[in-house]
Amino acid sequence: MKLRRPAVSCCLIASALLASTAAQALQLGENFRHRLEQRRAERAERNGASALQEVQVQGRKVLVHVPAGYDPARPAPLVLAFHGGGGDAAFMADDSRYGLQREADRGGFIVAFPNGASKLPGGRFATWNAGGCCGYARDQGTDDVGFARAVVSALEAKYAVDPRRVFATGMSNGGMLAHRLACDAADVFRAVASVAGTDATTHCTPSRPISAKLQELQQYRRAGVACTRNIQFTVYLQSAVATSAMLMAARSRERKPHRLRRAS
Repeated sequence: MKLRRPAVSCCLIASALLASTAAQALQLGENFRHRLEQRRAERAERNGASALQEVQVQGRKVLVHVPAGYDPARPAPLVLAFHGGGGDAAFMADDSRYGLQREADRGGFIVAFPNGASKLPGGRFATWNAGGCCGYARDQGTDDVGFARAVVSALEAKYAVDPRRVFATGMSNGGMLAHRLACDAADVFRAVASVAGTDATTHCTPSRPISAKLQELQQYRRAGVACTRNIQFTVYLQSAVATSAMLMAARSRERKPHRLRRAS
C-alpha cells in the first residue's frame, strides 16, 4: 500500500503536466492562427486584392486594377503586364512583388494582368509563346499575340481606355512576349518595356515606329526611360526574395515616336 502513493502522485503530476502542455499548445495554435489571419489581411490590403476585377478572355483569366480616381469620361492609359514563365496572373498582380497596382494609382493608368497558357487547373505554371520560347505555350503554338489583342479589345469595351496609349510590359518570359508584341502588334501598342526578357522572335517588322526598352535584372537600380508620344515609361527594378520587383509609371508627355530599338 505504501508503494502505491508515490505511483499515484507521479500519475497526478504527469497528468497535470500533460494538461498544462496541451493548454499551452492550444494557446500557441490560437496565437498562430490569429497571427496568420492578421498577416493575410495585411497582405490583402497591401496588394489591393479587393480592387482587382476579373475578366475572362478566350477562356483565360485577366485580372484588372482600375486606378483610384478613374473617370469614365476621361479615357485612361492601359498597361498589360505579363508574368514570367511558370507564373500566373495573380503572381504578377501581387504588389509585394511588383508594385504595379500602386504605380497605376499614382500614374492614373489601368493595369491588366493576363494569364498565360497552361494545361494545369487554374492556369498555374503558365507560359507565353514569344517565338523561340517558352515551354507549353511555345510547344502548343499558342497565339498569344492574338490573345493580347483580344485582351485589349475586351478592356476597351469594358472601360474607358485611350487607344493611343496602350502599352505592354513583362518579366522574363512575359518580357519576351512584350518584344514580340512590338514586332507583331505595333498597331495596338505604343511602347513596350521588358525586364530580364530577351528578344526571342525570328523576324521583326513592326507596322509603325515603336519604342522598346530592355532592362537586364539588377538589384536596387533605377532603369532607363523609354518614351513615345503621350507617354513616358519609368522602370524601376528591386530585389524581392528570389524575384525582381518592377514598377512602371505612365504619365502623359508630348514626344515624337521613336524607331524600334533595344537598349541594354
